Amino acid sequence: LIELNFPKIHTQLLRRVGEMAERGDCGATDAYLVGGPVRDLILDRKHTDLDLVVVGNGPEFATALANIENISYCGTSEFQTAKLVAFGTTIDVATARTEIYSEPGALPKIESSGIKEDLCRRDFTVNAMAVALTSKNWGRLLDNHGGLGDVTSRRLRVLHDASFRDDPTRILRALRYEAKLGFEIEDQTLSLIGRDVHWLRGLSPKRTLTELSHVLDQPQRSIILARADDLGGL
Repeated sequence: LIELNFPKIHTQLLRRVGEMAERGDCGATDAYLVGGPVRDLILDRKHTDLDLVVVGNGPEFATALANIENISYCGTSEFQTAKLVAFGTTIDVATARTEIYSEPGALPKIESSGIKEDLCRRDFTVNAMAVALTSKNWGRLLDNHGGLGDVTSRRLRVLHDASFRDDPTRILRALRYEAKLGFEIEDQTLSLIGRDVHWLRGLSPKRTLTELSHVLDQPQRSIILARADDLGGL
């Protein structure tokens, strides 16, 4: 799918990422394309950004990649994710990690992990898939949560019952994906939104503004906001 749906220059870049990780001397021992770009590959939707996860040290690997490929390095977040820009595309390079939430809506504490553990922390099954980039596994899909079936069925489903309590912004994200992708929130996930929607009140103004900005950037913003109002999210 990568060769079929990605521009050649992006495919070449992903090949290089896999080669670097396979050598093991650039801060990582394995590399994957993850999340939204994988979902969009399956849907045959045009992707805008590349989300990468490396097993090792994401910022160190991103620095090495920028030096080799003459890519612009834009900085590192507190969650060990580096941002690059190349060929008009934003590339996020994250360290594979686990997340522990001390209380609902709090920012998580993170620890380095393998790819399977990293995928377990994702918001929805359709975003919890990865494609291997090293040559020995090039193009192999990792899907431990039924994401492929949910993409095919155009269904949004959380990975566990505490998902919205851990991160209430996922509620607004679910409504955004529902309208943007034309997906349907499955019944159990919708029930969990109803149970946990009150946790939105505990979010910081900054996080609320960020998520609302993403909603307002969508052409379907009025539909999303109306849906949020119906569910008690406003």
